[in-house]
Amino acid sequence: MKITTKQQMYRLYHAGRFGNRPRSFTHAELLSSPPSCNVSARYSQAVSGNPGIYNLPPLTAAAEASKLTHPVTFVEAIDHRNQLQGEWDGTNLSFTTADGPMKSAFTAERIDVSGLLAISVLRTGLDAGDFDWLQDLITDFPGHTVEFTSLSKPFGLLNRRMIVWEVRAY
Repeated sequence: MKITTKQQMYRLYHAGRFGNRPRSFTHAELLSSPPSCNVSARYSQAVSGNPGIYNLPPLTAAAEASKLTHPVTFVEAIDHRNQLQGEWDGTNLSFTTADGPMKSAFTAERIDVSGLLAISVLRTGLDAGDFDWLQDLITDFPGHTVEFTSLSKPFGLLNRRMIVWEVRAY
C-alpha cells in the first residue's frame, strides 16, 4: 500500500495502523465535553502558512481552530520532554533532540545522517521495542517516511515512549 495523501494517512492513523498515538478529539467534543488535558491541533490535510496550535486548554484551542481555513484534528498535548524526534525512511534520518513541536525543534537543531550512523542514533534513542516497531513500519510501507517522537516517559493510547505522527509517501 502506498500512502499518497494526508487524508489517506489519517484514515490509517485513526484506525490505529501505525501504533501508539495520543488520544484525539473532534472540535465538537472539545466544546461539549472538554478533556482535562491540554491539546494540540494537527492539520487534516497538507497545508502551509497556517499557524500551529500547541499545548492549549481545550476551549482555547477550539476557539483558535475556528479561525483557521483548514480542518484540524485535536490530540492530547505531550506534557513531558521529547528525547528524540525525527523522520526516518529506512536509510536517511533527520532528527533533533531539541524539545518542543517538531517544526520548532527542527528550527533549533536538525541533524541529517544515513546508513549505519542513522541506525546507531535510532538504537540509542529508542527503546528496543520501539526501534523494532519503527523498522516494521518501514518494512510494511517501503518508500515511505515515518515521522516519530520518542518521549522521556510512556504516553499515548498504548502507553509507549514512541509516538508515530505520520507514515507518508507524499
